[in-house]
Amino acid sequence: MSVLNIQLSDSQKNYSFDFIFIALLTSVLSGIIGPLPVILYLIYKLGKSNNISAAIVLLLYANHSIGAFFKFVQFPIPGAIVTLLLGILFIRKEIYSLVRSNSYSIIYFIIVIVICLFAFLYGPVHSYSIAKLITITFKGSVSLIAFLLITSRNFSNRNVAEILAIICLLYLAMAFQYARFPHPTSVFDFSFFRQTAVLNMHDDNSISISYHHLGLTSMMGIAFLIYGNNKSVVTKTNIILFILFLYIILLSQARQAILGTTILIGAKMFLSSNKPTITKTLRLSLFFLFAIVLLQLIKTTEMQNSLTFNQGIEKAINRDFADAFSIIKQYPIFGKGLGGYSSTGLRNYPHNIILEILCEFGIIGFILLTFTVMSYVMLKKFSITYFTQNKSFYMLIIIAFFIRALISSDLTENIALFSALFAIQCNPLFKRIN
Repeated sequence: MSVLNIQLSDSQKNYSFDFIFIALLTSVLSGIIGPLPVILYLIYKLGKSNNISAAIVLLLYANHSIGAFFKFVQFPIPGAIVTLLLGILFIRKEIYSLVRSNSYSIIYFIIVIVICLFAFLYGPVHSYSIAKLITITFKGSVSLIAFLLITSRNFSNRNVAEILAIICLLYLAMAFQYARFPHPTSVFDFSFFRQTAVLNMHDDNSISISYHHLGLTSMMGIAFLIYGNNKSVVTKTNIILFILFLYIILLSQARQAILGTTILIGAKMFLSSNKPTITKTLRLSLFFLFAIVLLQLIKTTEMQNSLTFNQGIEKAINRDFADAFSIIKQYPIFGKGLGGYSSTGLRNYPHNIILEILCEFGIIGFILLTFTVMSYVMLKKFSITYFTQNKSFYMLIIIAFFIRALISSDLTENIALFSALFAIQCNPLFKRIN
C-alpha cells in the first residue's frame, strides 16, 4: 500500500494561510473564538517557520503581544523574557558568527550607548532615567542581533509577514475577550477599536491593548510583504494578505500606521521602478493624491481630523510639542540629560526622536549621534537601493522604523532605528545585483 504524499507549492501554501487567516479573523471579529486558538496557531506557526524568520519576529515584535497575553492570564514570567529566550533558542548557532563577522556594527552601537551613558550621568538620576538606560542597552542589543539577521541571512519575508498577521489577530482576540472591547457593528466599522482603547487607556484591564500596537504591527507586516525586489508593489500570491493588513490598519485607526503604510507603498513604487526620476515622481504624486482621496471616504473622526490641513500639524497628529521646544530653549547645548524630559521620574517623552534627542542630549549630543550614524553609513557605502542577503530592499525597513520614531514612543523603543542602521552590511551580493 503506497502512501499518498502531496507537496504544496509556495503559492498554494500562501493561499492556504490566507484562507485560514480570513476564517480566524472573521471568527474573532464575530466573537466565535477567543485568544487561546490564536496563541496555539501562533506557536504552531513559529515552530513550522524558518528559524531566522521566527527569531526576527520574537526578538523585534512579539514581546508586547505575548506580554499582554501573559498579563491577562496572570502568567508569572514577563513576556519579554520568554520571547527573548525563544528568539535566542532559534538562532543559538548563529549568534557567535553574527558577533564575530559584524564587529563594526557592534562597535558603533557601543559608541551610541556610551553617549547615552554620559547623558545619563549629567541628567536627573531618577527611576525613569535608570530604567531608560538599561532598556536602551538591552533592547538595542537584541534588535541589533535581529537586524543583522535581516541584512545578512536568507529568510522568507512572507513567513515573517504571516507571523505578524497572527500577532495582530491575537491583539484583536485579547481586546474582545479580556479587555471587553465591543465588537464592530459592521465590517466597515472602523471607529470602535480606537475609541474603546482611548476610553479605557487608564484601565489596568485595557492598558496592554493599544491601537498603536495593532496598527504598527500591521504596518511592519506590509513592510515585509512588499520587501522583495520584484517590480510590482505586491505579487499575485501576496495580494490577499496585503489587503487583510490594510483592513487591520484601518481597523486600528492608528494614523501613524496609516501614514507610514502609504509612504512605504510609495517608496516601494519608487525603488522598484526603472523609469526616469521625473516619471517616477509624477507617478508617486498621483499615488499620494489617490490615497488622500481614498482616505477621505473613511468617515471616522481620526481620519477627518488628520486630513484637515488648516488645523496645524500638532493637532493633526494629536501631539503637543510646546514642552519640548521649551526644554530645548532652556538647555540648548547639552540638554537635560537622559530621562530629563520627565520632571517626575515617570515615563514621559515628546513622541518624536529628534525632539527627544535635542531635549535630553542637546545640540552637542545630537551632532555626536548624527555623526556616528552617518560615518557608519558612509563606511558601509549604503545606497537606498541596497539589497539584503535575500535580495530585498532594506530601505523599506528603515523607513518603517523612522516613521514610528518620528511620531511614537521614546528612545527605549526607537533605539531599534539605530540598530537597523548599524546592521547595514557590505553585502557581497550588492555590486552583482546593481
